[in-house]
Amino acid sequence: MLAETIAASVIVKIFIGTAIELGRIAVKDAKKVIKDEAEKKRYEKAAVEYSKNLLKLYGHVRVIGLNKPLPLEGVYTDVNILSRPTGNIPLPEHLAEAIFLGKAKFGDVKEEDKGREGKEVLRKYDKLFILGKPGAGKTTFLKHTMHQAIHGKLYDSPKRDVVPVFIELKKFSESELPILDYIVEQFDICRFTDAKPFIEKILTEGQVIILCDGLDEVMKEKRGKVIKDLTDLSNKYLECPFIITCRIAATDYSYEKFTYVEMADFNDQQIDTFVKNWFTTEGDVVKSDGFLKEFNQAKNKRLREIARTPLLLAMMCLSYSEHQTFPSRHSQVYSQAIDALLYKW
Repeated sequence: MLAETIAASVIVKIFIGTAIELGRIAVKDAKKVIKDEAEKKRYEKAAVEYSKNLLKLYGHVRVIGLNKPLPLEGVYTDVNILSRPTGNIPLPEHLAEAIFLGKAKFGDVKEEDKGREGKEVLRKYDKLFILGKPGAGKTTFLKHTMHQAIHGKLYDSPKRDVVPVFIELKKFSESELPILDYIVEQFDICRFTDAKPFIEKILTEGQVIILCDGLDEVMKEKRGKVIKDLTDLSNKYLECPFIITCRIAATDYSYEKFTYVEMADFNDQQIDTFVKNWFTTEGDVVKSDGFLKEFNQAKNKRLREIARTPLLLAMMCLSYSEHQTFPSRHSQVYSQAIDALLYKW
């Protein structure tokens, strides 16, 4: 079933169209009626293999407390993205004085921007540098973007369909390969031989979206080279959309042509969706109702603030799954979640 879905996807169309333009698939006339069906099938197979391999590697998420990864689209919760990083928020004079006097902290700075839907931001800006706290959902958003691209749902026009290339930046830095050769390797894994001219062609045509995950995970001594490689690639293939993710604390603003944004915290609706998805995976929808009922009680106001970070919300779901209640001391949420995690693993 998966192969049939992928076979009709945009990846197949892009692969075959590019192969025809490169003269790798013979056509009969100006209408490009395919003459070499065997070669066409070879490129169809390569497209299916490439797509299936991406989904195998990056089409799942590991949810805290569950002993196996889950299909991404079954648990994914739409996220919002802030139009500017919180580090760029002007500091009000009264708050600056309070921080100086030790009566407030930088975390008390609030941004009025509630964010826009992730896909909307992605469609507006071709070059995005996405910042986020640990556990804010940066990697999951990239995986979802990859999934949407494979199935032609990323943009609102077929003319903008793209082939996703997913690069884990830590692995790339450790490979010590030039970045184009590293991308070629991803195609070689799928038995796509002599892929470099093909990849250069689709890059030149802007038919690739480059998804680069975890700049903060690159060792400091290698980060300069990685930044240069990514900058050179994005400058050479200006038509290709490009996304880089990084933790807030590890960032440096080195990408002049990129728009810097930040993952927004979950809002109330997103929290509800996440919780329902979580307990659905455990086959216990009734428990999600109990979670949300207790969660929304006045005494748990602090928990609701903590839960706006997806990772911490997952820990709360795990704790509730084990104990069917929240601890009276909020610090216990963390210890109970860790205990349950160690027990389940």
